[in-house]
Amino acid sequence: MDVRWMFHATAMVRDYEAALAPLVRLFGARVLHDNVVEDPGIGRRGGMTWLGDGSLEIGEPAGPDSPVVPFLERFGGGMHSVGLQVGDADAAKEHLASVGVRIASEPRPGLFFTHPADTAGVLLEWNANPQDDDPRWGAEIPGGPDPVVGVERLAFVGALVRDPHADAKRLAEVLDLPVTFDADGAPHHGAIVAAVSLGDCSLALSPLEGSGQPRPRVISLGLLVHDLPAAEAALAGEPIASLPFPIVLTDGLLPGDPRDPDR
Repeated sequence: MDVRWMFHATAMVRDYEAALAPLVRLFGARVLHDNVVEDPGIGRRGGMTWLGDGSLEIGEPAGPDSPVVPFLERFGGGMHSVGLQVGDADAAKEHLASVGVRIASEPRPGLFFTHPADTAGVLLEWNANPQDDDPRWGAEIPGGPDPVVGVERLAFVGALVRDPHADAKRLAEVLDLPVTFDADGAPHHGAIVAAVSLGDCSLALSPLEGSGQPRPRVISLGLLVHDLPAAEAALAGEPIASLPFPIVLTDGLLPGDPRDPDR
C-alpha cells in the first residue's frame, strides 16, 4: 500500500464560519473550497483549508440527518478524523483486509472510511482521488491577510489512545509506515508518548487515561512556528478559547518526523 501524504486532518463543528474565522486570523488558514457534500456517509458543509504545509478540513452538518450530528452530540465538536491520500484504493483495501481492518463506509468510489475499533480508536479516511484545488496536486495557495502568527508546517495531528506504545505499532502496521518516535517509560497524561508517520506529517499519540475523554479519538493539531516565544507573546490576549479544537504550538518537529532532513 502506498500512503502518499496526509490527505487532511478533519474537524467537525456546529458552525463552519465561527470555527474558520479565528484559524484564518490567528494562523493564516486559507480556504481551498467551501461546498456541501450530501453523500450519506459524509453530509457536511465546509471543506479544505491550507494551513502551513498541509490540509485541514472543517465541516458542519449538512442537514439534521448528517453523520456529523452524532459526533457533535457526543463531543460538542472538534477534531474528528485523519484522511490519507493513497495511490490505489483497491490496493489499500487489500492491505487493510490483510491486517484485519474493516471498511466502515464508502461514500464514493475511491474514498472510504475504516472502522476505528480496528485502528486503535482513531477514525481514518482513505482517498485515492485527486483533489484539484490541493497545492500538492499543483494548485496555487490562495492569498490572504497576514496572520497574527505565521505557521510553517502542520507539525502533527494529536490523538488519544489507550496504550500509545502498543497502538503506535498497530497503526504503523495499518498504515504500512514506520513508528517514528516511541518514548521510554510509562505514559502520563498530556505527554506525547509515540508517533507514527503519515507520509508527510506525524500522528502523535498520548494516553487516554486521565484526559477526561470517554474513548480514543483524534483530539488536537500541532502547528510549527519559527519563534515560539514570539508566537506566544503575539497570541497573548487573543481569544484562543474560541478555537474549535486544542492547538499546540511548537518550534520543532517530533523526532523521526518524515519531513526532518536529519532523520
